[in-house]
Amino acid sequence: MQILRIEIYKMIHQRKLALGVAGLALFSLFLQVGFRYQGRNPLTAIARRGDFDMELVLNSINSTRLIVNSCYYLFLPILTAMIFAGQIAGERSQGTLFGILSRPVSRWSLFLGKFLVSTLALLAVVLFFVGFTFLVGCVLFGAHDFLSSPRIFDLLDEYKSSILSFETGVCRLFITSLVLTFLLLPTGAIAFYCSLLFHQTHTAMATSLLIFYGSYVLQGLGNIEWLSLFSRIQPYLFTTAMESWMYVFYPAIEWGEIIPRAVLVLIYTLAIMGTGLVQFHYQDLTE
Repeated sequence: MQILRIEIYKMIHQRKLALGVAGLALFSLFLQVGFRYQGRNPLTAIARRGDFDMELVLNSINSTRLIVNSCYYLFLPILTAMIFAGQIAGERSQGTLFGILSRPVSRWSLFLGKFLVSTLALLAVVLFFVGFTFLVGCVLFGAHDFLSSPRIFDLLDEYKSSILSFETGVCRLFITSLVLTFLLLPTGAIAFYCSLLFHQTHTAMATSLLIFYGSYVLQGLGNIEWLSLFSRIQPYLFTTAMESWMYVFYPAIEWGEIIPRAVLVLIYTLAIMGTGLVQFHYQDLTE
């Protein structure tokens, strides 16, 4: 418990993380204001094209979903890497890791404690981001029932869209926050493992993001019909599984689609963390 308290204290006082979260909040605020006062935005275009009631499309729930979708593959992986990549590499570069290990604390408890605190920090960031975006949306657009579909641009498809209550939307956003955090864990595990390999936080962070976006590129290549090799490996990429949060916004949550992808994410996370734990146990950290 002492390890957790110390790591939580360190995480709370990370200025770079606080600045990153503040920047994400400002980005969300600017987008929301743009949706409200600029006539040309995706939600307004969908409402006009489908001849829908504007409040059913342009509302706090759908605007939050659109912004989350925009940030999911750009800003959230960067913040995830920022949280996890500095856990070991940061201590090593500051010269504090040896002092920590000289205390009566096992390596495995330190390793798992740092990962647990990093996961809780990621959950807090995602909850804040989704909650802040939603609250700003409520101020700008009000609390209304909403037209829902797996993807925002599927709202025009009458077979994939349905009207859900505002209360259901709030519940779905909370579930989305939990699912998003879980789906980002492989990215966090990669960054955490990279912090074992490199002495500098920025090197570990850059390497983990290179792996993440490399997987994302391979995922995109899998959509090209004549590239059969990439289409075969696409279902097994962790970035492909990350898209499963969209199933939360079906008329009824498609757990049958989410759970198999969540299992794949769990396998990635456990495999990477297990490898890292073994290496951390035997690695000479005094060099």
